[in-house]
Amino acid sequence: GGYIAQRMMSAKDERHSLFATLWFTIAHYTLRPWPWILVALAALVLLPRAENPEEIRKENPLLFEKVEEAYNNQQLIDSNDALYRSPEFSDMYEKYENTVNPGVMYPKLMVKFLPAGFLGLLIAVFLAAYMSTMASQLNWGTSYLINDFYRRFLKKDGDEKHYVLVSRIGLILLTFFSLFVTKYFLTTVSGAWIFIINASAGLGLVLILRWYWWRVNAWSEISAMIAPLIIYPVAVYVLGMESPITLYPIVIGTTLVWLIVTYLTKPVEEKKLVEFYRRTHPGGGGWKHIRKLAPEVSYDKGLGRLFVNWLMGVILIYTFLFGIGKIIFTEYLTGVLLLAASFISAGIIYYNTNKKTVIPS
Repeated sequence: GGYIAQRMMSAKDERHSLFATLWFTIAHYTLRPWPWILVALAALVLLPRAENPEEIRKENPLLFEKVEEAYNNQQLIDSNDALYRSPEFSDMYEKYENTVNPGVMYPKLMVKFLPAGFLGLLIAVFLAAYMSTMASQLNWGTSYLINDFYRRFLKKDGDEKHYVLVSRIGLILLTFFSLFVTKYFLTTVSGAWIFIINASAGLGLVLILRWYWWRVNAWSEISAMIAPLIIYPVAVYVLGMESPITLYPIVIGTTLVWLIVTYLTKPVEEKKLVEFYRRTHPGGGGWKHIRKLAPEVSYDKGLGRLFVNWLMGVILIYTFLFGIGKIIFTEYLTGVLLLAASFISAGIIYYNTNKKTVIPS
C-alpha cells in the first residue's frame, strides 16, 4: 500500500528500493510470525482447550449450560452462587473460553509464566505498539481524507491554516467513527482481521494497474475503496455468505465498479500524465496513448523479467517461511530443500535485477 510506496520512494535508487522492499517482505512474512506461532503452539500444550464447544458439552452437559450462560453474561461469575466459584466450573470455563476465543490464550500465558519484570516490560511494549499503530493509522487516514479527497475535490483554494483545522476535525471524527465500529461491529481480533481482509478485497488490482494503465484516476481508487464496504454487508446479511467465500463477490463486484467508474469519469489531465510519464517512464501497452505525446522518453522494457522476479519472490517467501518451520519441527531434509529453493529464487531475482537497466528520471 501507500506506506510501502513511501519507503520505496525514499530509497537511493530503484535497485535499492527493490531490495529493501524484498527484505521487508522476507522479514515481515517469514521471520516475524514464528515467535507468535511458537507461542501459539505452546499455548495448545500448556492451556486446556477443545477442538470445538460440542466436545466440552459431552463432558458435562448441565455444567456446560452454566458455563456458556456465564460466558455470555459476565455478571453471573461475580455473583455469590457457589457453583461459579467451584473448581469444576473454573476448569470448564477456562477450557470453553480458550476454545471459543483463542486470542485470550496469549495474555494468559504472559500472566501465568512471565516473571513480574518481563511481564511489565511486555505490557509496556504492547501499549507502545498499540499507541504507535493508532497514531499512524489515524494520521494516515486523515491525510487521505484531506489531501486526496477534501483538498483535491471539495476546496482547492484554501490556505494551510484552513487545511490544518479541517484535518484536526477529521481526526476527531475518524476517532469516534473507529470507536463506533469497534464497539458494535468488530468485537474480536479475528473479526477485525476478517473485516480488514474483506474491506480491502478487490483493491489490489487497481493499485497495481494505476502504474501500467494511464486511464486509472483518483475516482477509480476511491470507488474501489468504497465498493467493498457496501458489497461485504450485502454478501453477509442479504446473501447469508461467510468469509472467505464473501471474497468472491467482493473482488468481482469491486473490479466491475472501479472499471465502470473509470470509464464514466474524466481521466487525469494530459499535462499531469505526461509529467508523470517523463519521471517514471512506465513500460507496457497501457501507456501507448501518453507515449505518443512524449516520444523522446525511453520507456522501461523487460516486463517479462519483472514477471519472473515476481514469481520468484512468491516462491522465495513461501519456501523460506515453511523451510524455517520444517527445521524448527526437526524435519531437516524437507526444511533444507525448501530453504535451498528460496536461495535459488533469491539468486534469480538478484541476477535479473542486475541485468535491468535503470533509466534516470
